[in-house]
Amino acid sequence: CGGDGNDTLQIFATSGELIQLQASLDAYQAHLAAGKIDEAFTFESLNLTVYGIENLVIINTTPEPEVEVLTFDDIELAEGAEQPMPEGYGGFNWVQAGVYNPDGSITGYQPTSGQNLGFVGEYFGGNLPGYEGDPGDPIQISRTDGSDFNVAGADFGAAFRPDLEVIVNAFDDGELVGSKSFIVGTSGASSIAFDDEAGQRFSSIDELQISSIDGGSSGLFDDYFYVDNFAYSIPPSDDLIA
Repeated sequence: CGGDGNDTLQIFATSGELIQLQASLDAYQAHLAAGKIDEAFTFESLNLTVYGIENLVIINTTPEPEVEVLTFDDIELAEGAEQPMPEGYGGFNWVQAGVYNPDGSITGYQPTSGQNLGFVGEYFGGNLPGYEGDPGDPIQISRTDGSDFNVAGADFGAAFRPDLEVIVNAFDDGELVGSKSFIVGTSGASSIAFDDEAGQRFSSIDELQISSIDGGSSGLFDDYFYVDNFAYSIPPSDDLIA
């Protein structure tokens, strides 16, 4: 309990622990905002009851993981050539993803890292050898060992349409935990950051899906999009969300 002065409760926790505590932390902030300082509040998951405390300080003890960037430029392709994304590239499974070395024939494809870019595979409605999933499915990205990962950001652009909406959904154990949509065009890629915001999470996830036609099975040719400089990190083992 607090004393007669201005007292502060400090909570030290990893990022994963803080996500699990978020509902309790929000409730306690509302408790303080309502002026209920002298009323007891219990953090059930911490087995902690507090009262008489005016302030809350949260200290994240997780060190920042090293961010890795996949540029796709280490995949050898002749100019104008394309192929399905190599199995296990960058330690990931890739469904409905290809890699392309643009030759200028499709002016919307503009790599930002070097010569290559990643793109959604079978959006024209037909099956091509080497692409897992069904035509029109989103790009689906997961670790080859099934572990969690954090998504920091990537560059996105459209092949044909100047006003293409791209939707990025993050999943953890089959549950949608983060979603973000944005408009891209054909005059150059847009750099998109994926920050954890209220109600949206792109850290400690096990699957990322990227689409522009909501995963429909009759994809339209002009809905093709591309991705470059895919930035990610691996959370420390003590930061994983069960």
